[in-house]
Amino acid sequence: HEQQQQEEQQEQQEQEQHDDGFDHHQPEVMLIDFELSGPNYRGYDIMKLFRKLPKASQEAPMRDFLGKYAQQQNVPEGKERETFVDDLLEECRRIEPLTWLEAVTFFALIVHIKPDQQSEWIRLGTDRWTAHLESKTAMLS
Repeated sequence: HEQQQQEEQQEQQEQEQHDDGFDHHQPEVMLIDFELSGPNYRGYDIMKLFRKLPKASQEAPMRDFLGKYAQQQNVPEGKERETFVDDLLEECRRIEPLTWLEAVTFFALIVHIKPDQQSEWIRLGTDRWTAHLESKTAMLS
């Protein structure tokens, strides 16, 4: 009886220590990238995570991620979830050019803040501008 009381006491202490809303027996992965996220459309922040992948290998990991995102949003399985993922993938693709344009703006400004690395900032800004130009047709289609 004493052992049972000790186990109950320990369980109660663990519950108090972990009173953060998470089930610590069912670990979750939460993706929070404070550098790449902001008060944007979800497709914008999601696309920033995947935009550097080669286009040919981008879709499968994005669909997998978006499927898990849909699950966390409690979108029912089946056709409804498939449509949700398709629509969100389209949102990500259409907003991609703006994610590159934001980076262009950053590198254009950082040149003036840290001029000692000017050639690197210009190289990176030019690379992002090229990516913007290559992706902007998706925004218009």
